[in-house]
Amino acid sequence: MLLLVTMNLNTIIQKTLSEERNKKYGDLAAGFRNTPLVKYLGPVPNGNTILIKNEYGNERTHYDRVFGPLFKNLEVKGIIIEGSEVFETTSGSAGASFVRIGKELGFECYVGMPAGGERARETAILEHLISDKHLTLTDAEQYIDAFPKFILDSIKKGRTWLSHSQDRDELTKKTISNETTLYALGEIGREIIGKHPNPDYVVLATGNGSSSLAIARELPNSCKIISYESVQAGVVEEKLYPGRYQKRFGIKPGVSARHELPGTIYNSGIFFPHLEEFIDENFICENVLVTGQKMTNIAREYYRINNIIFPEEEFAKLPCWDSESIVREDLGKSSLAGISVALQIAEKVKGKTIFTLGYDGNSKYD
Repeated sequence: MLLLVTMNLNTIIQKTLSEERNKKYGDLAAGFRNTPLVKYLGPVPNGNTILIKNEYGNERTHYDRVFGPLFKNLEVKGIIIEGSEVFETTSGSAGASFVRIGKELGFECYVGMPAGGERARETAILEHLISDKHLTLTDAEQYIDAFPKFILDSIKKGRTWLSHSQDRDELTKKTISNETTLYALGEIGREIIGKHPNPDYVVLATGNGSSSLAIARELPNSCKIISYESVQAGVVEEKLYPGRYQKRFGIKPGVSARHELPGTIYNSGIFFPHLEEFIDENFICENVLVTGQKMTNIAREYYRINNIIFPEEEFAKLPCWDSESIVREDLGKSSLAGISVALQIAEKVKGKTIFTLGYDGNSKYD
């Protein structure tokens, strides 16, 4: 198992930023707070209501909340100054937030991203980089498993890593949760309960676990947290219910194809402390596997080539993010997957309020 680590920010002596610089950070943070809760406009059965916490729009994603605090933490600790070279890895939307906010704050940003993903995300990142050379496309087949080489190469060049998904305890040398990230993303949960103190269900995508853990920490114990991931991943499914995936589908999780929800969980050897804590602390009431029509076809072809009986009935039970019955508005695939899960929940309960996240819009997909 690969351990990706960063420095423990609490071991560094703080310095005072100028009034102008502090105001810059404050204004930036204020612009990302209090995103709207919007009602899903499609039909919802059994008198239930689906509310979407809209984190997207005007190029933004939920990760916009994170990078200002991360940059400020490093700057206050004296690790970076305006103009420093910094880097980050991304498989989803975090990279676009990193480069846009980093540019606004005056840092020189470098990004590592797997090749073969959404071209729209590459374009969004390149828009804010000094040059194309500041974006490294890692091997498509290795996906995020290729990140460690990029990270080590970047560190050797004297660049500072803004890893939003983990931190390092200098005393134990262990990879730990990044509390700066978790507090920033926890605002989403605090804003939800600020308007709806007792939510019935909150539906969360599992990726590196940052937003899932951060939001879950803020919710009351009475709230049922439903996680979801692509059926092509099955990472959380296997951790929660060992062996159930293979019994249900006839293959082990994650062997058939790279899935179509960039930024959500993927089978790899990388340790994500936020995800581990999200699972280990028993926040999850239920994990749901989701699919898309294209992904179903890819899976069907994989089964055919390998002479395995395709479990048609089991795949038909999965929420489908590109189902014609879903009102799409301008949601991206990860957000639509959450809607599909919320609608499945609504089939089973009555008179409940179900919250999902609009992680990003359809402009992040091509």
